[in-house]
Amino acid sequence: MKTGILTLPQNTNYGGLLQSYALQTVLKRMGHETWIIRRERGEYSFFKFYYIVIKELINKYMFKKPLFVVLSKKEQRRIAATQMQYVQEFINKYLQPCTEVYKSSAKLKANIKKYHLDACIVGSDQVWRRWYATDSLYDFFLGFIGKNEPVSRISYAASFGVDHWEFSEEQTAICSRLVRLFDAVSVREQSGIHLCNQYLGVNAEQVLDPTLLLDRLDYENLVADQPKEERQLLTYILDDTEDKNNVISQLASFFNYEVFSVNNPKEKDGSAALEDRKAYPVEKWLAGFRDAEFVITDSFHACIFALLFKKPFLVYANADRGLSRFHSLLTLLGLEDRIIVSSNDISGEKLKKEMDWNRVYDRLEKEKIKSCSFLKQALG
Repeated sequence: MKTGILTLPQNTNYGGLLQSYALQTVLKRMGHETWIIRRERGEYSFFKFYYIVIKELINKYMFKKPLFVVLSKKEQRRIAATQMQYVQEFINKYLQPCTEVYKSSAKLKANIKKYHLDACIVGSDQVWRRWYATDSLYDFFLGFIGKNEPVSRISYAASFGVDHWEFSEEQTAICSRLVRLFDAVSVREQSGIHLCNQYLGVNAEQVLDPTLLLDRLDYENLVADQPKEERQLLTYILDDTEDKNNVISQLASFFNYEVFSVNNPKEKDGSAALEDRKAYPVEKWLAGFRDAEFVITDSFHACIFALLFKKPFLVYANADRGLSRFHSLLTLLGLEDRIIVSSNDISGEKLKKEMDWNRVYDRLEKEKIKSCSFLKQALG
């Protein structure tokens, strides 16, 4: 079966790239031909662009944050291409084949038919979060597929990102109409089942994020060329705060660990030379989890790779990016005690507690079987 995968735009989001890779790999192993549908964000409108500029200026002069927005859109594209260089190599090697890039719903709808897809899967990641799909929300409910077209519509581990409803009344009506055309609906979080039922009028099944459908060996093969290093406390922090830095200091002191990071600290530093702002290669990022002794993160997918590489970890729950995904996954695996919301949650007892990996993996294996069964049944 020729299957298209539609997920969030490809950028330096390591978790987003690896979940695309994982879903594509699983589908190929099931015998399907897969295509990544490249639906990218369009150019900012005049008002949106200058709103961002003003916001960045406020951050710079009031909160002393680095300024990384430039006025020229051409210059923005040049900077993005440079920062993406190493990540793009991963995309070119692994996330293929892919469609042409579509930057509007109209172009996607007019041109997608030429790929002759038998099925289209939307997911995973926060594809159904209103604020992450500002100009393409209906595309992520497969609105570009004609009502009578013979294409199977499936969502796999689609996420709303939050446990409350963000859509307007008009958006709710349109998305409800579109999702009722789906052949199978699954979501990543338990809260998503409730949101689908109450607001969209459909029943949904909870499944695992695609990254969890592969085994550790699959990821070790990806990083086989990366030299192994004796590493200790891995930090992967998306939103830096003073309290998160306090947590890192407490962990380093408690374990007597040296700290290392798998994200380039200069990536968003507008004062740094452009060559120094390149995002690290995906393989280097992934190898950090293989080599670490302990992981502290506020990232959902970093939490997953700590699990996959069987590294003890703590997750500093990131409210702005969505809490429900952390609680949903870790409660499912009996690891909700690994979530913290402040440095006050750190205790010697928590840090000394051994991870019962046998129990975790018993639960994970059951969920993998259930999730793969959903995909097989949905694709016939």
